[in-house]
Amino acid sequence: MGGKLEKIRHYGEKGKWEKLESFTKSNDAEIRAAAYEALGGIRKDESNNILVAGIADPDARVRLAVAHSLAKIGTDHNEEQIKHQLANESDAGVQNALREAMVAVRSRR
Repeated sequence: MGGKLEKIRHYGEKGKWEKLESFTKSNDAEIRAAAYEALGGIRKDESNNILVAGIADPDARVRLAVAHSLAKIGTDHNEEQIKHQLANESDAGVQNALREAMVAVRSRR
């Protein structure tokens, strides 16, 4: 798995959102979380769209990574998705991260 995590880090540094997208579909939650975290460093509409798709992932670690990335690059267009997920989120850590993402998104208006 170390090889995959290293590739994810590399693709994130290089801004290769299209390469990271395939890792978001992995059966391994750690790989998905790493990919979503890496997407948070790529300010492109495509990265944002991929993040939105992961906001309701079944694994809390992945949702946490998505929330952290939305805090970094989310736009006001993400506000409704964040609100919706926050209203339905059962994990306290993810709830806090979603609240932080909401504050960050609103601050960029």
